[in-house]
Amino acid sequence: MKKFYARVGDEEYLLLDNSFEDAVVTFWLWNAMRAEKGELQPGARARVMELALAYQQGIIENAEISLLQVLHGDELRNELRAYFPRPVKQATLNGLMKVVG
Repeated sequence: MKKFYARVGDEEYLLLDNSFEDAVVTFWLWNAMRAEKGELQPGARARVMELALAYQQGIIENAEISLLQVLHGDELRNELRAYFPRPVKQATLNGLMKVVG
Protein backbone atom coordinates (compact mmCIF):
# COMPACT_ATOMS: atom_id res chain seq x y z
CA MET A 1 0.00 0.00 0.00
CA LYS A 2 1.15 3.49 -0.82
CA LYS A 3 0.51 6.48 1.43
CA PHE A 4 -1.27 9.63 0.30
CA TYR A 5 -2.32 12.88 1.90
CA ALA A 6 -5.99 13.54 1.17
CA ARG A 7 -8.02 16.61 2.04
CA VAL A 8 -11.60 17.67 1.45
CA GLY A 9 -12.81 20.95 2.89
CA ASP A 10 -11.22 21.16 6.36
CA GLU A 11 -10.91 17.37 6.74
CA GLU A 12 -7.46 15.80 6.33
CA TYR A 13 -6.73 12.09 5.94
CA LEU A 14 -3.93 9.60 5.49
CA LEU A 15 -5.17 7.53 2.55
CA LEU A 16 -3.70 4.08 1.91
CA ASP A 17 -4.23 2.66 -1.56
CA ASN A 18 -2.59 0.64 -4.32
CA SER A 19 -1.76 3.54 -6.66
CA PHE A 20 -2.16 7.28 -7.02
CA GLU A 21 -4.85 6.80 -9.68
CA ASP A 22 -6.89 4.44 -7.47
CA ALA A 23 -6.56 6.82 -4.52
CA VAL A 24 -7.72 9.86 -6.50
CA VAL A 25 -10.72 8.21 -8.14
CA THR A 26 -11.84 6.43 -4.97
CA PHE A 27 -11.47 9.52 -2.78
CA TRP A 28 -13.35 11.67 -5.30
CA LEU A 29 -16.24 9.20 -5.64
CA TRP A 30 -16.40 8.64 -1.87
CA ASN A 31 -16.71 12.38 -1.27
CA ALA A 32 -19.32 12.74 -4.03
CA MET A 33 -21.33 10.03 -2.24
CA ARG A 34 -20.90 11.84 1.08
CA ALA A 35 -22.11 15.10 -0.47
CA GLU A 36 -25.14 13.31 -1.92
CA LYS A 37 -25.93 11.85 1.53
CA GLY A 38 -25.61 15.32 3.11
CA GLU A 39 -22.48 14.42 5.10
CA LEU A 40 -20.28 16.86 3.20
CA GLN A 41 -20.86 20.38 1.95
CA PRO A 42 -21.55 20.28 -1.81
CA GLY A 43 -18.75 21.90 -3.76
CA ALA A 44 -16.06 21.10 -1.18
CA ARG A 45 -12.69 20.85 -2.87
CA ALA A 46 -10.89 17.52 -2.67
CA ARG A 47 -7.16 17.08 -3.00
CA VAL A 48 -4.96 13.97 -3.05
CA MET A 49 -1.18 13.89 -3.27
CA GLU A 50 1.64 11.59 -2.39
CA LEU A 51 2.53 11.90 1.28
CA ALA A 52 6.15 12.74 0.47
CA LEU A 53 5.01 15.63 -1.72
CA ALA A 54 2.82 16.97 1.09
CA TYR A 55 5.90 16.96 3.35
CA GLN A 56 8.01 18.60 0.66
CA GLN A 57 5.47 21.39 0.09
CA GLY A 58 5.14 22.02 3.84
CA ILE A 59 1.44 21.08 3.88
CA ILE A 60 1.96 18.58 6.67
CA GLU A 61 4.68 17.85 9.20
CA ASN A 62 5.89 14.47 10.37
CA ALA A 63 4.38 14.89 13.84
CA GLU A 64 0.93 15.57 12.37
CA ILE A 65 0.66 12.20 10.61
CA SER A 66 -0.39 10.39 13.77
CA LEU A 67 -3.31 12.81 14.15
CA LEU A 68 -4.80 12.09 10.73
CA GLN A 69 -7.70 9.71 10.32
CA VAL A 70 -6.58 6.72 8.24
CA LEU A 71 -8.68 5.70 5.25
CA HIS A 72 -8.13 2.45 3.34
CA GLY A 73 -8.96 2.51 -0.36
CA ASP A 74 -10.42 -1.01 -0.26
CA GLU A 75 -12.80 -0.08 2.56
CA LEU A 76 -13.94 3.07 0.73
CA ARG A 77 -14.61 1.04 -2.43
CA ASN A 78 -16.67 -1.47 -0.39
CA GLU A 79 -18.68 1.41 1.05
CA LEU A 80 -19.26 2.76 -2.46
CA ARG A 81 -20.37 -0.66 -3.73
CA ALA A 82 -22.90 -0.90 -0.90
CA TYR A 83 -24.21 2.58 -1.68
CA PHE A 84 -24.54 1.92 -5.43
CA PRO A 85 -26.05 -1.59 -5.54
CA ARG A 86 -27.79 -1.37 -8.94
CA PRO A 87 -26.04 -3.28 -11.77
CA VAL A 88 -25.61 -0.29 -14.10
CA LYS A 89 -24.16 1.93 -11.41
CA GLN A 90 -22.08 -0.98 -10.13
CA ALA A 91 -20.56 -1.62 -13.57
CA THR A 92 -19.80 2.08 -13.98
CA LEU A 93 -18.27 2.27 -10.52
CA ASN A 94 -16.11 -0.78 -11.18
CA GLY A 95 -14.96 0.68 -14.49
CA LEU A 96 -14.05 4.01 -12.94
CA MET A 97 -12.16 2.39 -10.08
CA LYS A 98 -10.43 -0.17 -12.32
CA VAL A 99 -11.52 -2.96 -9.99
CA VAL A 100 -11.08 -6.49 -11.25
CA GLY A 101 -13.43 -9.23 -10.09
